[in-house]
Amino acid sequence: PWSVTGLDKGRFEYGILVDGDNANNDRLYLNNIDIRHCDTGIHTPNSQTVWNDFHNVWIGNCGTAFKTGASTQARNLQIQQCDRGLDISNLAHVWVDVLNMEHTKELAKLTTGAKIFVDGGYSQVPSASTTGTNWPSLNGYFIDARDNETQVSFDNHRFTNPGAHALEDLAKIDVTPTSGTTQTNPSLVRLHNCTTIDARYLIETTLADA
Repeated sequence: PWSVTGLDKGRFEYGILVDGDNANNDRLYLNNIDIRHCDTGIHTPNSQTVWNDFHNVWIGNCGTAFKTGASTQARNLQIQQCDRGLDISNLAHVWVDVLNMEHTKELAKLTTGAKIFVDGGYSQVPSASTTGTNWPSLNGYFIDARDNETQVSFDNHRFTNPGAHALEDLAKIDVTPTSGTTQTNPSLVRLHNCTTIDARYLIETTLADA
């Protein structure tokens, strides 16, 4: 939003927006990019933006760092001080080789069969509380993956607890269906060779294979 004074004066709605006709095989390649103080850092809503390829991209101080409805691969993605890191929808698959995320209230939201695969890097886990100044979460989740057929996979990743919260009070990777709904195709959570925080304190589910 535009404001007359202060930090967000002249703030852009998008840092980079790839929109328009949903044509086949749209391409987006980003290398050595730094995006700050936008409502959304990068937005690729079209499912046919099929060749998203990011290298050494830093996104900070945004509402959502990266919002996409298209499959994307990234190498060395740095996200800092955002409300939400990744917003993935529309069956999109996002692969990140080294993801580092700090001071961000929610790592990801996945809907409509979206999937995220991360190998390497680290993430700071917020509190489940949405209030206060000691690492609060956006909506009570670390990763909101409560929709059907979502998948969350982390390899060789370090989860940290910078707010020194009791482990049971940390925000979770949540794949439990929202109240009043049923997952016809349960979601999947996979954490492999991840360190610092035991997986039992990171996953909230009654249905998923975990």
